[in-house]
Amino acid sequence: MKHFVIIFCTIPLLMSCKKDKLRDENSILIGRWNWVYSEHSFGWCNDAPEYETLLALSHDGSYSVEFLKRGYINFYENDKLVEKNRIIFNYFEHGTDGAFYFYFYLDNDLEKGMAGSIHGDTLHFDYPLMEENADCENYLNFLVRDNP
Repeated sequence: MKHFVIIFCTIPLLMSCKKDKLRDENSILIGRWNWVYSEHSFGWCNDAPEYETLLALSHDGSYSVEFLKRGYINFYENDKLVEKNRIIFNYFEHGTDGAFYFYFYLDNDLEKGMAGSIHGDTLHFDYPLMEENADCENYLNFLVRDNP
């Protein structure tokens, strides 16, 4: 009877680990993407907007993100895994411009959403650089797919 209770309690836990597997159109994300540069705009709150380009080559450290077919995303800094999360898509759409646009939650946490798009072989994504004050600054990160 004890084994029955353990099995009965374990099955719902295993089924509750919701994630979206990468298949069909969103399988285009599968693989490792390396950060190349970011466009940073800031100073909007001071009525003096400024713009700069931040190159990965001149930045301390390297960053990459890896999408796994099983529905996970891995975040890397200096080739070391720093975070692993499940992906729950809010949407994944093919735009009229040929790009793919998406928004997903990490581990089904509505507070931890990430947006991006794929244009050819380039991923525009919310990683590695993100806004500290979204009202006054913005980063647009560009990542390219690692060679298979």
